[in-house]
Amino acid sequence: MNRPNRASLLSPEWRLILACSRSRLRDSDRRQIGTLLSGPLDWARLTAAASQHSVEPLLLHHLTGEFAGTLPPNALAHLQEIARLKRRRSLLLARQLVELVKAFESAELLTVPYKGPTLASLAYGNLALRSSEDLDFAMRHQDLPRAFDVLVAAGYRAGLDRAVARDAHFLDRGNPGQYCFFSPTEFMVELHTERTLRYFPVPLDWKVLGRRLRTVFVGGCQVRTFSVEDTLVLLAVHGTKHFWDRLGWICDIAELVQIEYSLDWDLSESLASGLGCRRMWLLALALARDVLGTPLPTPILGRISDERSVAALIGDVRGRLSSPTVVARSASERLRFRLRSHQSLLQGMRQCLRTATWATEDDLRAYALPEWATPLYAVLRPWRLLRAHGLGWRTKGVPR
Repeated sequence: MNRPNRASLLSPEWRLILACSRSRLRDSDRRQIGTLLSGPLDWARLTAAASQHSVEPLLLHHLTGEFAGTLPPNALAHLQEIARLKRRRSLLLARQLVELVKAFESAELLTVPYKGPTLASLAYGNLALRSSEDLDFAMRHQDLPRAFDVLVAAGYRAGLDRAVARDAHFLDRGNPGQYCFFSPTEFMVELHTERTLRYFPVPLDWKVLGRRLRTVFVGGCQVRTFSVEDTLVLLAVHGTKHFWDRLGWICDIAELVQIEYSLDWDLSESLASGLGCRRMWLLALALARDVLGTPLPTPILGRISDERSVAALIGDVRGRLSSPTVVARSASERLRFRLRSHQSLLQGMRQCLRTATWATEDDLRAYALPEWATPLYAVLRPWRLLRAHGLGWRTKGVPR
């Protein structure tokens, strides 16, 4: 008996999203899109899933552009309105980014924007093709107090208050996670340092990173960001940190490795190995190839094949991405994924222990302990994680 292939088991809405999830369509994508648009589609389900996976701009770009003439009038009008609002937000966020870059430069602070509008410009070549919800800056931890002052002076509200002894302690120690600031218009800015990027087994070296910065144009202004090779490593770790639960993060990898630029594959792999995250780097590339059909060099394909754990992780991610329901990962499932994504079991256990016991801003908000009791966060954090994610005895599904 013939078994149905994997693609035939996917909903038409998800197949349409996959076909549209790239800045440049292939002929096979156009044929697939045309076929799917000629059949029945649940437009509410389609847009909801695209939004959830942060690929709505790509879907809107193709459907309201090249395929606008084949859409039902009501669906087209609705998508055009969503696209208009998305473009407006992208432009506002880009303007906010440029203003902050200038403010940090005036204070003589080395801050490097990445992800957000900067990544949209670097990888997609168009701000409107990538969904950006906030602004991310990386910097040296020693510069954090001055960056804090710049943002507060610019009207941002800090998630942590330096006037509170407990918060000041965490700012000085290096709160693992990020430092959040909120603008009057509800944009969020996240500051990251070598101490807060806790999912890297080896801390980032700012002197080395600073030598490879490159310039991109955001909103008509020049902005310095990480090299393509460094960005690839940063995105690989970020996606793995979040279990690759959004298709948009895989799109970022696919777009980045296909830009008109000579990516130094050996350098990027060497950087990933030096930071202890080579398997995460290979997983990111493998997902781009397996989910979106991204072409990769033959040597890279061979290295992916040699990593047996990567195949299991890909199956896990693919199953969840295309599931008609959103199934939350239990604490045990999260732990298993993290252990598999590391180079060795020992490294994985060490990293999981570290991330499970070092308090983040969420822990500070959940448990307002006085400064003298801050060591208790090492116990309260795993307890909070268990309460939030469960042990996995019950499966919690939410319709997508």
